[in-house]
Amino acid sequence: MKIALIQCPVWGTYDPPLALAQLSSCLKSQGHEIFVYDLNIQLYRGRRENYKNIWAWEQCEFWHNLGYVEKFFTDNRETIGYYIEDMLKKDIRAICFSVSSSSYVSSLKLAEILKKKRKDTIIIFGGT
Repeated sequence: MKIALIQCPVWGTYDPPLALAQLSSCLKSQGHEIFVYDLNIQLYRGRRENYKNIWAWEQCEFWHNLGYVEKFFTDNRETIGYYIEDMLKKDIRAICFSVSSSSYVSSLKLAEILKKKRKDTIIIFGGT
């Protein structure tokens, strides 16, 4: 099965999401084709000036607010859309999110978009 592993914002920018690497290795050993998307770091690297400081831990309330996250998704629709289209083009059937309290809202938003585009996609949330 083709499976995507995703880390949405917000997560630290100095340490990679090790859970995705561990899961990727386990799933590959079982014969699955794995695609890893660290959207957190991709969006961090391409952030605009008005979003420059929202990755700071003291700004984590931003990521708990659905309205703020929806505006962020709108403002970053090109980048986010690129990854969504990439997953659809690869015919990925299961999409797994590594979720913490700070990435929950953005993960939920991305899952909602993906599910609307392909209703038979399996969505899995895991983490702390």
